Amino acid sequence: MLLEFKQSAKDKNTAYQQLVEKALGQEASVKLMTKRTKIEFKDLDKVTSADDLIVAINTRFSSMSIKKAVVMSSRKAYAGTQTAIISVPTKIPKKLLEAGKIKVGWVVSRIREKSAALICYRCFEEGHIARNCKEEKDRSYLKCSEEGHRARDCNKSPCCGICKKQGKPHWPAEISR
Repeated sequence: MLLEFKQSAKDKNTAYQQLVEKALGQEASVKLMTKRTKIEFKDLDKVTSADDLIVAINTRFSSMSIKKAVVMSSRKAYAGTQTAIISVPTKIPKKLLEAGKIKVGWVVSRIREKSAALICYRCFEEGHIARNCKEEKDRSYLKCSEEGHRARDCNKSPCCGICKKQGKPHWPAEISR
């Protein structure tokens, strides 16, 4: 079951959550859904763990109390460093982003917002999604970027339709815009 409340009911959400949890008991779990923002931390030491990152954030920004941060990914980067992406409720990241840097362990990590670009899977252009696509040409046949057939029936070599349209060379599956 999904219950949606108006923006003005934000302060009452926790009270509603507790009432529903009490009514349902152990029969179901209750979660508050909030909009979240992804924040990227770069230049972390290779031995930094997710817990180290959360502790550093809570130490530096003690007034924010980031208990609901979720470390989404942590991956190796260049020169023995790593990059981590956390997800936090949307109201929190303003202070993090204004700071720009944070000390985590022995290193100073850069902070930036990780924005997911909208990409249309019909025309492969940025800024909109397929249901709002106004492009007449359907590029979902992707492989050779020529009309009249689908990728599964194509025997030609791969070619990017967007780069072909702009007259640029492009290797398949290279997404660097």
